Amino acid sequence: MKKFVVSLLAATLSVSPAFAAESRDLSLRGEINIKLHQEGNEIRITAGNLDGARLRKGESGVELFTRDNQLLGKCVKSVLGKSELQDRNGSALASLTPNDAGYKLLNPKGETLNRVKIKEDKFNIYDPQDNRLRHGKQKPDGYGVKTETDEQVLKIKGATSLEDASYFALPIQEEQRILLWACR
Repeated sequence: MKKFVVSLLAATLSVSPAFAAESRDLSLRGEINIKLHQEGNEIRITAGNLDGARLRKGESGVELFTRDNQLLGKCVKSVLGKSELQDRNGSALASLTPNDAGYKLLNPKGETLNRVKIKEDKFNIYDPQDNRLRHGKQKPDGYGVKTETDEQVLKIKGATSLEDASYFALPIQEEQRILLWACR
């Protein structure tokens, strides 16, 4: 029993890839325009609606604060890999459940908002009726995200994987996209 508790604690306290030791920058251009820059244990957001905001790894997950240090929301990750988006009061907004093909974004009632399928060379985002809404591919200078009608909606530089890029392509509020990415 002790061994299980210790490994459970270690899994809970493990550092998110967004907060890895190396410093790195990430930028998004298109329907959202932001830059993320890691500074120690914080990730600073510049440009866009969240200019001056910061992400911090907290005891219960990742928290997003305004430039005035007001909590905007947080993402709590369970030991089983499920992530829950919460508002500043701790109320559930959505949850992300990983699966073999990618992940699902669910509303607080457990209903599917979006399904994301990640393949070797691209990702696809579907609505609850399985209509493809968006797709993304790796390009020489980052990742490109297009609508089903091939309209470019987002360019991502600095993401390390298709999964990383897919969080920013979800059709949800920008602070929720950032929290899911940081909580992965």
